[in-house]
Amino acid sequence: MEVANKNIDTQADLVESDKRYRIEPDKDERLVYWQEKYMIARNAYYRKLGDYEKFREQYHGSAKMDKGKDAAHVWNFTYELVNSTVNSNIPPVKVTPRVMDERHMRNAKVIEQLCKSEIDRLSFEIINDMDERTCKIDGGSGFLIEWDNFQESFDRIGEINVRGLTASSVIPQPGVLGVEYMDYIFVTFTETKERIKHKYGVDVGEESLDYSDPSAIAQMREANNLTNTSQDLVTQVVCYYKNKKGRTGCLSWVLDKIIIDDDDYEARKSEICGNCGRPRPIDKKQKCFCGADMWEKRPKDSEAVMHDIPLSDGRVIPALMPVVGDDGQIARFTPGETGIESDGEAEADNSEAGLDVGENPPSGGVPLQNSMQYVKITELPYYYPRRFPVVIRKNVSTDFEFLGKSDCDVIRVYQQNANRLYSKGMAKALKAGSYLTKQKNTNIPFSDDDVVPINVDNPAELAMIKAVSLDFFPEKYVALMQEEYRKAKSTLRITESFQGKPDPTAQSGRAKEAQIAQSQQNQMSPLVMKQAAYADIYQMIFKFALAYMDEPRSYYGVGYDGKPIEYVFNRYDFLERDEAGEWRWDDGYLFDVDKTGTGVENMFELERLDANLKNGAFGNPQDPETMLFYWRQQELLGVAGAKAGVQFWEDKIKKLRQQAAMQQQMQMQAAQQGQPMQGSPPPQMPPPQQMMTGGGMQ
Repeated sequence: MEVANKNIDTQADLVESDKRYRIEPDKDERLVYWQEKYMIARNAYYRKLGDYEKFREQYHGSAKMDKGKDAAHVWNFTYELVNSTVNSNIPPVKVTPRVMDERHMRNAKVIEQLCKSEIDRLSFEIINDMDERTCKIDGGSGFLIEWDNFQESFDRIGEINVRGLTASSVIPQPGVLGVEYMDYIFVTFTETKERIKHKYGVDVGEESLDYSDPSAIAQMREANNLTNTSQDLVTQVVCYYKNKKGRTGCLSWVLDKIIIDDDDYEARKSEICGNCGRPRPIDKKQKCFCGADMWEKRPKDSEAVMHDIPLSDGRVIPALMPVVGDDGQIARFTPGETGIESDGEAEADNSEAGLDVGENPPSGGVPLQNSMQYVKITELPYYYPRRFPVVIRKNVSTDFEFLGKSDCDVIRVYQQNANRLYSKGMAKALKAGSYLTKQKNTNIPFSDDDVVPINVDNPAELAMIKAVSLDFFPEKYVALMQEEYRKAKSTLRITESFQGKPDPTAQSGRAKEAQIAQSQQNQMSPLVMKQAAYADIYQMIFKFALAYMDEPRSYYGVGYDGKPIEYVFNRYDFLERDEAGEWRWDDGYLFDVDKTGTGVENMFELERLDANLKNGAFGNPQDPETMLFYWRQQELLGVAGAKAGVQFWEDKIKKLRQQAAMQQQMQMQAAQQGQPMQGSPPPQMPPPQQMMTGGGMQ
């Protein structure tokens, strides 16, 4: 405990010694508070920030050594091995509803198409390619998911943005390893002054890059002239924190200038009069009716429904709802009473609730002749994501680390040993060559002529002129360097087959496939971490769409038959009413990625499955039920395209059953009339050559 307290005191001293973060009379108290938190968090994370810079230099072929002088020559196999494990595939989304009914299954399909379309719109191939290298070099990476309300088109307002983050751009709360458990988290990145002015309306023309921030230096390391290049750039720090309501607040600054200060960052805002509380008129130049011209933004927890909202399943959210009294019955009144109350309640005919005039109310009792019911405008709650918009991806998990283990870190010792051997071997090779021995007084001219005369006085002097060759044999150094390279590959679980190089241990094509599949299994830990990160990204996309996509949006997919299918995302489809009549959001969907593939553990299972089908172990291959069972087994093994096969045979069986039911009905009608049935023969199965096997139509 004493050591921990000493470390905290040291970090506090560092904060106090930083001139930029000293408390000044005219400085905002909230800014001071969060800047102190930021400095303490960054100082606690400072050693890791230095490691990230070392790993990036190693990846780019730096000659720096951890001990001793710099290497004269570098064999940069770090670059080769890191790029050998890059996976350019983007894991496809898979959404499973917790309630297995038609409406929830349809909503899950809509969410899947929403995520697929948003990933395509964002050109995620570029983001993924950069993230693949960043994650393996640093040991982890991040994604910042934002809702950009400035992106507008003729039919929609706002879009979802995803931004890749390096490990040094995310500063976690000290001592907390999971983002979901943090009270606050910091994100830093370099922005242009004009972009900040356009986006936030704050002029930061007098500010500059924060050169004490390692992430800013890392992003500028490629510049030849740091000062001239960074004139138009600034370092933006964004702090996300949990407010008192459990929602997300945000404070962002550039050096000492605040550009975002929103304690309820997720909430929608409305401008109201600071004097009387009336909403601000559409004409921004107009004053309030009370004469005041002071406006303030306040969070909106609900929205009023001005017209009936039709839903995809045929339901309707009504604009007016009956008022329910304390006794649980619909409140009613007789003509002559006030029809509209101060809170927006209005009178309506009994037919609104399915009651005719004069009909007894549900509670029974004396009929209310000509009675009417109170109604009020429907209020729907707004949805809040209630989580930080930051997704972390780990490379390989390790204990007590916010991010994972870096590939550069685990092979760094082998890379430096190889560089040291390479430098020593090259130094000896350069010193090798031929040396000439002669008598001191012998004058030997050196020229490019084929014949050079040498004057000697006697045969003894001629005998002393000799060429001595100092040969260098590099085999020992090459063997040692290759051994370091082999150990680095073994540490990263990379084989020759995985790299696409000739591998004498795999003779047949089948053996080569098995080796590649086994190599992919060796890389499963980074792959699982990537899949988990993308599942979080898809969940965040859904949450932002549920919170801020006001208008229904169409997305187009392709069915198993190749025909386009339109999916419409309407956030109101995810509203439900509980038993108490309260509206709530249904966001209980399970997010994962579609883990299709043919790993080595499934390869032989697939062969056995095909053999069982041919041998009739599942029944007659001509039977549609048999084919459906076969494709469901392939789906369980994660075979690509198996889901389409299952859907194909389910639709096929459904059509055959409908045809059989129609024929049976016609036969019964004909039998009742006493006439032989004139119709088509019973439906036949398609010929074997048209049956779907192995992933497609044969």
